[in-house]
Amino acid sequence: DHPMIRVLLGPPHDDKRGVTTVAKFFQNSLQQLITMIDVTNPHWIRCIKPHSAKKARMFCGNEVMSQLRCAGVLETVKIRQGGYSLRLPHNDFWNRFKLLLADPGVKLGDVYAMEDLQEVIKRAELSDTELQIGRTKVFIKDTPYRSLEGLRNQKLDHLAVAIQRFGRVKLAYSRKHALWLQQCGIRIQQFCKAWASQ
Repeated sequence: DHPMIRVLLGPPHDDKRGVTTVAKFFQNSLQQLITMIDVTNPHWIRCIKPHSAKKARMFCGNEVMSQLRCAGVLETVKIRQGGYSLRLPHNDFWNRFKLLLADPGVKLGDVYAMEDLQEVIKRAELSDTELQIGRTKVFIKDTPYRSLEGLRNQKLDHLAVAIQRFGRVKLAYSRKHALWLQQCGIRIQQFCKAWASQ
């Protein structure tokens, strides 16, 4: 009960809640790890050894196939090929393919509704088996995605030609206008010379 000892050692612990045990340390560490995983977006990397000899420029196909099969990579690829291999968030899908809805005089912004996404699909003439709209993402199979990209490229080509056409017309008009101004200047000079000579 000496005051100096009390200051050095601190107050006595009546219960063990303040003491960090190995189990408590493990529990806290595990909770921190779970919290970190929840706030991140982890990507899994599977390392495949090309052979067991550890020499350069060697490759053993059977070993690699066995590792891919055991890691579940082959099954994942088959599932992706059979299902919706592309998953685009609504915003990305809209920003990429809203061009398909572009008509002359219509300006499309970044704000969209579900009906707008459905209209893109309708214009592309895709069925529900090829593409599905989820709550936050659009699920697309590979072939319909290539079809959408092809339609988008056609639209971009069409718009590029229209812009070139407009530029050529504007350039031709400005040349014609410049030529007209030049002819007017020549006429004014002729008139001034004729008036000055009289």
